[in-house]
Amino acid sequence: TASVALAGLLAAQRAIGKPLTEHRVLFLGAGETLAEQLTDKELEEGRLYPPLSNIREVSVQMAVKVVEYVYAKGMAFRYPEPLDKNGFVRATAWNTDYDSFLPDTYDWPGVRFSPKIN
Repeated sequence: TASVALAGLLAAQRAIGKPLTEHRVLFLGAGETLAEQLTDKELEEGRLYPPLSNIREVSVQMAVKVVEYVYAKGMAFRYPEPLDKNGFVRATAWNTDYDSFLPDTYDWPGVRFSPKIN
């Protein structure tokens, strides 16, 4: 659901008189993309979904598929249409990589930063 909503927001999808949940084909396309993300090994293990450690990549791939569909069917409202939809989704999706907020520290020769132990 989140990937379909992300794609709808990115493409500024037209509602076409229906709520987003009634656009079943979008959810089916996202579901197909989800299933395609499983490797043969994961299928042999009995997994129904890719591992949670791959959630970001799986979500991006699902959103890309839905964005492609929305533009192909003329359901998008945001133009010009991005040529690189994968790059478009990746550039606008939430990123969990943060810079460190810890201050930089430097070692000074001959200076002791720990208490002396007698």
